[in-house]
Amino acid sequence: MNYLQTVAVGRITADAKFFAANGDKKALAAFTVAVNRGDDAVTYVECELRGDRAEKLQKYLVKGKEVLCTGTPGASAYMSNDEPRASLKLYTYDVQLGSDSQAKGDDPV
Repeated sequence: MNYLQTVAVGRITADAKFFAANGDKKALAAFTVAVNRGDDAVTYVECELRGDRAEKLQKYLVKGKEVLCTGTPGASAYMSNDEPRASLKLYTYDVQLGSDSQAKGDDPV
């Protein structure tokens, strides 16, 4: 058996982008979470949430909202301006909203 789980706690850097369900494709929410590491450094984690949960959380995944995301990590390497770069993506299956309410509506039930 293989299993890998990661948790990221931080604030959303911009309102999430949503892609509606289409045919056999599930709804998708894409957003980035800034995780402060305590030494004035920040790690940016790209999060991708699919399915019914993405649709239900649409109005709550807004810039500045604190979230706890749990999922499976993925990394990719690429070149930008002839310099090696890397990105970290979290294929998220659970999102918990922080207690501060900066959402565009009431907190979900």
